[in-house]
Amino acid sequence: MAGNADVRSVEAIKEFRAQLVTYIAKAGAVLEEVHEEVVRMRLWLENEQRTHWQSEIRRRTRQLEESERALFRAKLSNLRDSTRGEQIMVNRAKAALGHAEEKLARVKRWALGYDDQVQPLEKGLQKLRMYLDADMPRALASLAQTVDHLEAYRSMAGPATAVADGGAGSEGAGGST
Repeated sequence: MAGNADVRSVEAIKEFRAQLVTYIAKAGAVLEEVHEEVVRMRLWLENEQRTHWQSEIRRRTRQLEESERALFRAKLSNLRDSTRGEQIMVNRAKAALGHAEEKLARVKRWALGYDDQVQPLEKGLQKLRMYLDADMPRALASLAQTVDHLEAYRSMAGPATAVADGGAGSEGAGGST
């Protein structure tokens, strides 16, 4: 070899490896959290929201029927002033029912299209998960092996470096020859 390698950054490699271990752990936790959130959102759409708006439709249908009965009774009693209030209540109940039906239809559309929208993104996350689970442990092992090799080289090259530098160690070695 023409010269010795200048090995001074073994500690930097060790620090990088330690930070990489921390990154892998944090990234894995974040990916798991994202996956759980995707599952929660799917369940929320398919179960909670659908159930909520179906019960709202039933409740608002009952309110509409009650308002229509009140309007009918007011018309039968020929009280002109009271029918206007009942008509307003019927109109409001119809609007509220229409709103609930629209919300349920929207939830159904979202639930149907959810997988189409989310699956491409989930595939990207799965690739990252596979990278973290398969490639990163190999990278950590490679860094550990590099540190071991560099430390072995440094311990081997130590006396030769001292001789080349003309340090105190070289005089002791030179005197015994």
